[in-house]
Amino acid sequence: MRIVLKRVRDLDRFIGYLGEKGYAVEEGAHAVLLDHSELTDFTVKHNGEVAGYIIAHFLTPFFRAELSESSSDDEYLRKLVEIKHSGEKWRIPVNPLVIIVLDEEMFGLLEDYNDEYPVSDAGSLIEKYVEANPNYRNVPKIALARLLEKLGAGSNW
Repeated sequence: MRIVLKRVRDLDRFIGYLGEKGYAVEEGAHAVLLDHSELTDFTVKHNGEVAGYIIAHFLTPFFRAELSESSSDDEYLRKLVEIKHSGEKWRIPVNPLVIIVLDEEMFGLLEDYNDEYPVSDAGSLIEKYVEANPNYRNVPKIALARLLEKLGAGSNW
């Protein structure tokens, strides 16, 4: 077992990449956090066997509503509905993905992967999020601890 931190700019593209390489990626627990970011975990399988786990902390287009400086709850809700119906869909990690790799072939795929942001203003969205949330780097740590505990590896970390 290896724990890898992988900088990814487009979570959906990365999940698609793994799929193209023959891996099935199953989304697990998901949470929308109070800072308007999101956290989810994935189980990665290859030939029916678990090859790894991914913990992703990311922003979605709904973060734009938080930046809209809405003057009322109604205006904020309208902005959320507008974003929902815009067709814009992406997930931009704000932290490197935490990947528990159980399969050496998967490890090689991680080394080969590179991508770009899915939208042109992604860098500024991340900057605004980081500025407003200085402890953002801590978000995936609890999820990692829980996953390691589930795997029975908590005492080895």
